[in-house]
This record gives sequence, C-alpha cells and structure tokens, in this order.
Amino acid sequence: MKYKYMFCFMVFLGFCGLVDAYEGAEGYWDNVVLGRVIISYDNSIDVHKASLEELGIADKGADVVTKSVGPLNFVIVQTAEDIEEMKKFIELMEKHPNVKYANPNIWMDIAFTPNDTYYSLYQYDKRQMNCEAAWEYTLGDTCISVAIVDWGAQYTHPDLAAHYGTDKGYDYYTPDDDPMPGSSSENHATHCSGIAAAVINNNKGIAGVANVRLYSYRCGDPSLGIDVGAVIQSIQDAASLGVNVISMSFGGYSTIPQLDDAISYAWNRGCLLCAGAGNDGSSNDYYPAAHSEVIAVGAIDSTDQHWSDITGESNYGPNQELVAGGVNIMSTVPFNQYKKLTGTSMACPNVAGGAALVWSANPRKTNAEIRAVLCSTAVDLGAPGRDDYYGYGKPDLCEAIKLVSIEENEKLKVKSEKLEVSPNPVVGKVVIRYSLNENRTIHDLRLTIHDIAGREIETLVNEQKKAGNYTLSIDMRNFSSGIYFVTLRTSDTRASKKIILME
Repeated sequence: MKYKYMFCFMVFLGFCGLVDAYEGAEGYWDNVVLGRVIISYDNSIDVHKASLEELGIADKGADVVTKSVGPLNFVIVQTAEDIEEMKKFIELMEKHPNVKYANPNIWMDIAFTPNDTYYSLYQYDKRQMNCEAAWEYTLGDTCISVAIVDWGAQYTHPDLAAHYGTDKGYDYYTPDDDPMPGSSSENHATHCSGIAAAVINNNKGIAGVANVRLYSYRCGDPSLGIDVGAVIQSIQDAASLGVNVISMSFGGYSTIPQLDDAISYAWNRGCLLCAGAGNDGSSNDYYPAAHSEVIAVGAIDSTDQHWSDITGESNYGPNQELVAGGVNIMSTVPFNQYKKLTGTSMACPNVAGGAALVWSANPRKTNAEIRAVLCSTAVDLGAPGRDDYYGYGKPDLCEAIKLVSIEENEKLKVKSEKLEVSPNPVVGKVVIRYSLNENRTIHDLRLTIHDIAGREIETLVNEQKKAGNYTLSIDMRNFSSGIYFVTLRTSDTRASKKIILME
C-alpha cells in the first residue's frame, strides 16, 4: 500500500473571499503558513509585468516568492513571520484598489492512512470506529496504558515490542514474572494486544487502535481456559499499578464475590474496564461483562450487522453497552505471525484501545467521563437509542476525541499556553515556540519529542519556567524522516503538535 503522509500543502484560496470572512473558522490562524500571504489582483494588473510599486508591496517589507502560472493572477509574498504583523499587512493590501482579496497561506491535511501492511486490505474494524479521522488528532500516548488480562501475550512480537516496557506484566497462572505464551496455540492475548495497540505506521503488519503502553497478565492457557483466581490478582495488580484500561476477552455465566470486589477496586482506582459480551447468542448475564462497572462489548461484522454465523453469535441483552468489529479481525499472534480471528474477544480490545486513544487526547478525564463520552458519541445502530443488540452503537473515536478536547482546549485557552512549530513539514531545523502567559512560575514544565510509536526521543525542556515567550531551534537532520510529536506538559496542561520530517 502506498502511505499517504498527513502532508501539509499550500493551497490557493482563490474563491474564499476576504480574510475576515474566515477568521472565525475553527483553528484558522493555527494553520497559517507563517510569513506567507497570497494576494489576488483584478485583470487591470498583470502580476508578471507589474512592478512592486504597482503591486502595492514595495514599501511594506514584503518580497514576491511566486507568481501564478495560470489565469488566476495572484502572487505569493513573504512577510514577517508573526501573525499580528501578517494581519496588518493583509489589512493594508485589502485597501489597494486592484486587490480582489488577500489571504494568509494555510496548511491543510491529507487524511492519515497508516502504512501497516495489512491495514487497507483487512482492517475494516479501525475504519468502522472512524480511527483515521481520530488519528488526525492523536495516535495515542504511552503515558496511557492498556492491560490485556487473558492468556500470555508475545510481548516481543515486532508489532508489539515498542509498546511493552521493562515491566511486561505478570503470569499469575504459573506464577512467575514472564507472561510469554507457552505455545503458538496460546494466541488469544497476543491477538487482543495487537487489536488494541499494535504499533501504528511502522511499515509492518497491522495498526492497533492506539499507540499506548501495554501490559500482559497471563491467567490461563488453551488446555484449561482462564483461571479466575489469576484474573482477580491481575486486575488488582493492574489497578494498583495505575493502568488506565483493562481489557478482558473471556467470561462465563456465573461469578464469585472476589471477582466483584476486584472489579470494584479497579473502577474505584480509576480504571476503565471492558469485557467481551460472549459468543453464545444468549441474553443471560455473562461475567465479567455483566458487571455494572464494566463496558460490555458485542461484536458486529464489516457491514455493521450484529454478528451471527455458523461459528457463533454475539450475546445481547440489557448489559450491552457498545459494539465493535469482531468478525475476521486480523491481528498479531505468536510467534511473529498474523491471523484472523472472530468473536466478541476481538471486539473488546477494539473498544479498550479506543478508550485509550480518547484518553490520550485528554489524560485529565476520569474513567467515568471517558466511558460516558464513548457512549454519547457512539453511532447508533439497530433500533433508535440504546438497544439490547447494539447497546449505544459503535464508537466514533473522532467525535469522542473532539468532545474531550473541548474542555482541554478551553483550559489551554484560559491559561494562554501556546505551542507552535514551523516550518512544518520540515527538512533540517524546526523552530518550536511556546508561551507561558499566566502570571505564575511553572515548576514542572516538560517539553519532549516523541516518535509515532509514542516513544520519547528527546527531552528539550525539563525545568522550572517563568511566564513568557520561549523559542527553541532543533536540528532534526539526524532523525529519520516521518511523523513526530512535540509535547508540552505541566501538572495541569498538555498540548501537542505534529512535526512532519521530510528527507
């Protein structure tokens, strides 16, 4: 597949009218090409023959960069790389009698499509949740984590290894500190891990929903199934560790109070728990999905239909909360392989990964808030409103991210803490500008660069800073071409910008 970078390009706004008609558009001035203005003239001036004086820019500190090749009769000029100065220049140019309109040049995005080998061919489940639009906002953040409570996962798989840290999780079944599967037939947890968080855009295999941290908790094997005692210990361990999302693709029609206690403990510690609804076509309570503190996830096929075929059927009933793709889902399996599997076991990590992606956009949200956002923004399927087959519907991760980002953006706006990157795309040096305009000293400022897998590549700032405007120039010629993120963090603020590094 040919990878389409989220590559920014210059576009002539020939029919957009004067700039003040667009200043109210969301993010308009956030997307301008600093120092570049497009000026269109009426036919009384030929831009190829006119002098700088006739064009009206001779005394305004601007130089012509490009003249139109076709009949649209415009020039692109270089001005001061400051938004307020650009606005003043545009205002002056609009008073010129032969200027039809003047606009800042802007960046636009080509939709992000990952270059993972099987993505376009097989991964309908990610498009079903509107992942491509969501990935325009974030690919995830390794400060957010997902625990796969299941069999053991191959944490060394080339599509997963970058998201497993030094602490891989634990094997509470054996027990020991190595959750590696015992054989290739022990493939369930590795498959679920890949669905939730296989590395996005690494030129291999599949794309997970989010580039987030993974933990594997081994609670059984294919010969016997899942040991509930090991599950209880795993949930307790993950919650105590501060894991954000717990994915549980197993279950049964009875429970024990210790499992209830473990789930309540995790929820009260701030974990969001997801579980497969079951594959028996039953409306009976299926645990742990039936617990009120757990999101019960049903399975749909590639046409958004409730899964039902000769291999099984997605459970349904009053506990159903969300649905996601669960039929013929391609993902990672031991050892270093890929395979399609079907069931609510596959739908569950899709929702778990989706929750982690949304949480990455606003880590200050609580588990209850993320759960509510996922349900309120879900695409309604089946009977209008929540129903027993589809719950609230399938997640729309882009809409969920937009919703959690409203509060995030408002807080950033109030604090007036801004982050800008230019030029972008970049070849060589990139300039990073950030403002700390609130009247206080920031004691815990961190400015870092991460790669597309969420790994921290370089720490730029990690110190106390006073209010003010700051500029850094970073030479990226030693970095490999691709997509990076510069992230500004304090105890109560987080802002990120993509950097597209070209060869």
